[in-house]
Amino acid sequence: MNLVLKIHQSVVACSVLLASPLLAAEDGKQIYQLNCVACHGAMGEGAGAGTFPPLAQSEWLSGTAERSIQILLHGLEGPVDVNGKTYNLAMPPQGALNDAQIAAVLTYVRSHFGNKESAVTTKQVVAARKKSENRSSPWTANALLKEYPFPKQEKVLKDIVMEVYKGKWEMLPDFSQIDPDAVEEEAYGLFSFRNVAQKKQFGVVWQGEIVAPEDAEYCFEMMADDGARLSVAGNEVVSAAASEAKGEWRIGKVKLKKGANPIQLEYYQLDGGVDLQLRWFGPGISRKQLLTDRPKGRRKKPSAPVIDLTPTNKEAALYNNFITGTTSRALGVGYPGGVNTAFSTEHCAPELLWRGKFISGGRHWTGRGQGTENPLSKDVVSLTGGVPYRIAAEEAVNWQDLPKVQYLGYSLDTNRYPTFRYRVGQAEILEKSLPNASGMQRHLKITSDKNAYLAVLLAKSGSEQGSRELLVDKKLRVTSTESIQKGPEGYYTLLPLKKGTNTFTLNYSWD
Repeated sequence: MNLVLKIHQSVVACSVLLASPLLAAEDGKQIYQLNCVACHGAMGEGAGAGTFPPLAQSEWLSGTAERSIQILLHGLEGPVDVNGKTYNLAMPPQGALNDAQIAAVLTYVRSHFGNKESAVTTKQVVAARKKSENRSSPWTANALLKEYPFPKQEKVLKDIVMEVYKGKWEMLPDFSQIDPDAVEEEAYGLFSFRNVAQKKQFGVVWQGEIVAPEDAEYCFEMMADDGARLSVAGNEVVSAAASEAKGEWRIGKVKLKKGANPIQLEYYQLDGGVDLQLRWFGPGISRKQLLTDRPKGRRKKPSAPVIDLTPTNKEAALYNNFITGTTSRALGVGYPGGVNTAFSTEHCAPELLWRGKFISGGRHWTGRGQGTENPLSKDVVSLTGGVPYRIAAEEAVNWQDLPKVQYLGYSLDTNRYPTFRYRVGQAEILEKSLPNASGMQRHLKITSDKNAYLAVLLAKSGSEQGSRELLVDKKLRVTSTESIQKGPEGYYTLLPLKKGTNTFTLNYSWD
C-alpha cells in the first residue's frame, strides 16, 4: 500500500470520527476515540505509519497542562519536533469541545500511552481560554515553547568528547585507524552537530558516559542517514547502514548498571542532509528522552501531493482542517453530485459554496501543513463572514445587537451527511443540507422558547431577483420561504419564530 493511499484512508477515518456528536458524559477515553484516534493512533503512536505525531511519551504533554490546552483551543501549525522527529502538519482548533471535555481528554492522554502527568481540571481550561481569548491565529511551536517551555531535564550525558573526521566513505569506517581533524569537549549535554563545520563527507565520534537511573535494561532507538553505530557499556547496541531504509528507527537494548556507563556514538555523512537522532527510555525515565541535538541541513521535503477527497459514491466526504476563505474552525463537506460547502463552526453557518471537485488532503496530511487549503474548484462563492444571525422581538432588526452563538456539534446520517446543532440566543437550531440536481437545500429546524424573529444573513452582496430570491456572484440563486431584505451586513431573510418548533428551507441553485 503506497503512502498516498495510506494517508487518504487516514483522512477518511479522521473525518468519520470527528463527525460524531459531542458526548454527554465527559469520558476522556471516549472523547479521544471520537476526536483524536484517527490522527494520533489508538495507543498514541501516531497514525499513518508515523505520518502523524505521536502522543505516547511525548514531551509536549510534559509539565504544565496549559501548553496542551492552548493547542486544543487555537490549533498548531508549522514545523514541530516530537520525540526526535520533525513534523510539519497543521492541527486545527478543537472548537467543538467544551471546557470540561478538553479537561477530560487531556487528563486521559497525560496519564496514558506511557505519560505520567497530572490531571487537568475544567478550572484550568477556563483560565487558559480567558488568557488567550484575543488570539486569532494558531500557535507555532516556537511561540508556544516561549510561553510554556518544557521542564528542564537533568543531563544524562557526561564528559562527552567529540572527534571530527574528514573523508568520503561508503560505509562506516574504523575511526580508530584515522586521525581526527578536530577534537573538542561537547558543551551542550547532547550529541550535537553545532560545532561541525562540514555539511557532507565527514565523520564524527562522540565518547563519554551516560547515567542510568537504575540497574536495569534500557532501550535505545536510532535513526541515521547515512550510517551510525552506538555502543554502550562495551556492547554494540544498535547500528544503521547507508544501504538500509532511511527514516526508520533502529532499536537495541542493553543492561546497564546504576550510575555512569561508557557510551560511544559513531556517525558518517556522505551526501545529502545530516540526519542522526538517538533517544532512550527505560526504568526511571518518564518518557523517551532525546540524546541528540537537532542536526543541521535537513533534507528538503517534496511538495505536497494532491489527495483528491471528492466523493465517488453516495457518501459525503468531510474535511476538518484549515480552508481558504472561512474561519480556522470549519468543516468542509463534499456532497455527491459535485456540491460542496465549508461550514464555519465558529459562526455556525455555511460560508463557502462551490461545485465540482471538493478539496485535497495533501497539504495538511503529508508533512507540509502550513496555511490553508483551497477548494479543488475555482467556482467558489463566498456567502457570509462573521456571525450571520440576529434575534429580534419585532420585524425591525438591530444589526448591532450581536446574539450569543454556541456551536453544539454535529451528527451523521447513513450517507455521512452532517446535521449541525447550534444555539443562537434562546433558539436552538438543527441544520442539515441536502444536495439536488441544481444545488442544495438548507433545512433549518428551530426550537424557540418564545415568539421572535430570526434574521439569517444569506450573502454579503448580490442582486434581488424578487421578494424571495437573490442572485449571488451572478451565478448562484438563493431563495427563501420568507422575504429577502437588504441590511447593513448584506442580504438577509427574516424568519418568524413561534414558541416551540419551526421549520424553514433555503434553496441554493446554480444558474
